[in-house]
Formats: sequence, C-alpha cells, structure tokens
Amino acid sequence: MMPTADAFTAACWQGTVEMLGAEWTAQLLQAAPADFGAYWSAFSRALPAAVGERSAQGMAVRIGEAAFGAFIQQQAAQLGMAGLAFRLQPVLRRIRQGLDAVCRAVQEQAGMDAACAELPDAYQVTGSGSLLGWLLAGFFQAYLEWASNGKVFLFSISRPDADRWEIRYPKTPFDH
Repeated sequence: MMPTADAFTAACWQGTVEMLGAEWTAQLLQAAPADFGAYWSAFSRALPAAVGERSAQGMAVRIGEAAFGAFIQQQAAQLGMAGLAFRLQPVLRRIRQGLDAVCRAVQEQAGMDAACAELPDAYQVTGSGSLLGWLLAGFFQAYLEWASNGKVFLFSISRPDADRWEIRYPKTPFDH
C-alpha cells in the first residue's frame, strides 16, 4: 500500500522500499504512512535502532537519492521541469529554477522547515531533524545530478546546533 497524502511522502516510501526491500521495510515500518510526519516519525526511530546511527545516515542518503527519482517522475510536469523549455536552459539556470521549485514542493508537501538558498559558491539546504538532513542530502544531490545532466555534486553536512543541520553543495561539480 502506498501513501496517498502527497507525492513527496509517496516518493520517500518508494525510495525506502527500493533501497531496503519490501520485506525489511515492512519490518521497520508496519504500514505505509498517510503523511510525511507519520513516515518520518516511524522511520527516524526504526532505522537507527535496527542498524545504528552511522549506518542509518548512509542509508538515508541512498533512500533520498531513490526518492528523488520517484518524486521527479511524479512531479516534473507540475513543477515546470518536464518540457524542452526547461531541459534546454543553460545548466546553471536550470539548477537554480528547479532547486527553488523542488524545495517549495518539499516544504509544502512534507510540511517541513527545510529552506534552500543560493550562496556565492554553493547551494545550501537547511532544516531540522537529525536523520532528515541525510535523507534530504541524498534527495538534493540526486536533483543536482539530474538537473546538470549527470554531473556529481558532493555535499558536506554540518550541525550548527543540536537541532539544526546545513547541507552545502559546491557550485562546481566534482567531475568538472
């Protein structure tokens, strides 16, 4: 059963099943959640308890990457990112325009306080929730790869305080 509340929750659920398998996902999460809050509440407790905090962080990055693939398949047209007009823009313009649209969709659909910004040398995503930062790091890393036609943007994640995190993606891709 897939959640139906919003595309972001459905994509996260699909990414979880894709990365962990249906059987292990069913053991961790007893039922498909109706909204992102329910999904995240269950997921952020169950995964670290099952595999440990560091392994959970790495798995959350991979789940975020898989979730982006499902999300963009469902939402590209609604976000104005499906047609040739978007795909033929210069890469940097496409990244900026799409980053704003994807960030707004995640904020609205998941009801989270994540915020995206463009800095002189990096793209930045900030928010709260310990494991959530790792999931969104993978999600936005996959977005940048998709929007740049396969370029790899490495990220760094920091915790300015106990409840907040900050992810930075340098504007220059790794393979540049």
